[in-house]
Amino acid sequence: IDILAESIGRPWGITHLPDGRLLITDKSGFMQIFNTDGTLVNKITGFPEVDTDAQGGLLDVTLDPEFDTNRLLYWTFSEPYQEGNLTSVAKGRLADDEKAIENPEVIFRAEPAYPGILHYGSRILFDKDGYLFVSTGERSDKETRMQAQNLNSGMGKILRMTSDGSPAPNNPFIS
Repeated sequence: IDILAESIGRPWGITHLPDGRLLITDKSGFMQIFNTDGTLVNKITGFPEVDTDAQGGLLDVTLDPEFDTNRLLYWTFSEPYQEGNLTSVAKGRLADDEKAIENPEVIFRAEPAYPGILHYGSRILFDKDGYLFVSTGERSDKETRMQAQNLNSGMGKILRMTSDGSPAPNNPFIS
C-alpha cells in the first residue's frame, strides 16, 4: 500500500483524469484534484447544495466519454428536495482553471424525496455505448425498503440513462 495523501477531508468517490491526476469527491460538497504524488492541485467548487447529514453528501463522480473535448463531469449527491432529500445525478463543465464547475445541472432525481439520512447509494459510470449507469440506495428505513421493488420509484435501483438523464432506449421497463 502506498499512501498518496493524508488529511484530505471526507473523500467518497474517485476517478482518474486523462493525465493521471486524481479527481476526488468530498462529502462536504466539493471536489479536489490531486497529483499522483499526493499534492493538492485545486479545490473545485460551484456544485448544487448537498445534504451532508450522516451518509449524505457529494458522492460519486465520472468523466464524460468525450471529456478531453467537452470537460463534462457527472456526479451523484444527496440533494435537499421538497420535504426531504434524495439521490440526484448532475453534470457540469470543469472550468479551464479547474477551480469551479460551470453550468451545473441536475439531470435526474431518484424520487420520491424522503426525510432520511441513510443509504443514498451511489455509483455512476458510463458503459461502452455511452449510457450512464447509476445506483441509488433504498434509504434504509422500513417504510422505504419496499420502494426497491416498486418500478415507479427511483429508490434502490440500478438505472441506465442517457447523458441528459432520460431513460436509455430499450430499457426493460421503459414504459
